[in-house]
Amino acid sequence: MTTTPPSRHTPARWRAKAAVLAATAATVATAAAGAATIQAAAATAAPAASVLSGPARYHYQTITVPGYRSVYLNGISDSGAYAGEACKDRNCTTVALFAASPAGKVTFYTLPFANYSPTGPFNATATGMDNAGDVVGAYTGPHGALHGYLRKTTGALSQINDPRAAAGGTVADGISPDGSVIVGFYIDKAGVERGFLLRDGAFATYDVPGAQGTVVGFDNHGRFGGTYYAANGLSRGFYVIHGRLHTVSAPAEHGARHPALTLSAMDTAGTLFGYVDSANLPGYGIAYASGGYTTFRDPNEAGTGPQAGTVIYSANSNGVVAGAYTYTNGTAKQFPYAKGFIARPRGTSAVPRQGHGALEQAGVHEGLGQVAP
Repeated sequence: MTTTPPSRHTPARWRAKAAVLAATAATVATAAAGAATIQAAAATAAPAASVLSGPARYHYQTITVPGYRSVYLNGISDSGAYAGEACKDRNCTTVALFAASPAGKVTFYTLPFANYSPTGPFNATATGMDNAGDVVGAYTGPHGALHGYLRKTTGALSQINDPRAAAGGTVADGISPDGSVIVGFYIDKAGVERGFLLRDGAFATYDVPGAQGTVVGFDNHGRFGGTYYAANGLSRGFYVIHGRLHTVSAPAEHGARHPALTLSAMDTAGTLFGYVDSANLPGYGIAYASGGYTTFRDPNEAGTGPQAGTVIYSANSNGVVAGAYTYTNGTAKQFPYAKGFIARPRGTSAVPRQGHGALEQAGVHEGLGQVAP
């Protein structure tokens, strides 16, 4: 049984976003000039042996789309609107992008770009939604290059390409609640992921010092963060508040080999959300606050291998989270099927129930999630 950590260029998870992050850059390109670089202040590291603590007191709601066997929710607004993609096959060779109202009314949309190649696994993904309902995401071009996109609530679509990106391209990985900042990463001519923040039409590069790659995944009123890759190839979280960098390691979990942490979001209270995966166990969502982790496992989750589990892709300012969970096992060549979910802190009002035609009678399940020991 191998103990070698997985490569950071191998999809660590079955989700669409991880497949996008797994793309390999081309080695020849010309990098454009004119983008700024954000300087990082001294880092404060979280204890490497942080442990899981306390129950995640959340209500879970399953989101399905009729006719599609897998659904991934990758963005959620403060009003409860959400965005994601749906797939009919395990490996998502045909992706249906959608945005939904708080009541669950789904609008599908297609990408009109001439350089969009709608073939191959996870060829497009939504990655975030702001409070106006605008959606960001990424797609693959015909030669494997990545491109970000922005979809306005009017339906207008535009590309997002960092001027410093080489042939590997650009991924828009999130958007601030007010829509003023788009974040993500681009791949430079050395094949390294470099984080960016896009504000008022200007790109700024952000790299965690010493990292093998950086992905900026969220911004909430000037506090931003995401994921970086350590020297061993495993991902860790980071966040920046008042210009100061803080890093976060995956919590200790009995029996887990090479646990890796991805941070996806931060709410107004400063709680961080994301997920942990490993080389041998199912993944699980996490919330991190005051030095402690709470865990999220959807009560309908199924699957026993490292491709399975529950993943948090997004959280709104109120701490309502969205993501996906597997309901089958995967195989060596196929991802498991997944369903979307929204989870709300207990004591908050639930999202309006789907009415006639909303999500076209989508399946809904609510319950109290299981907490890891």
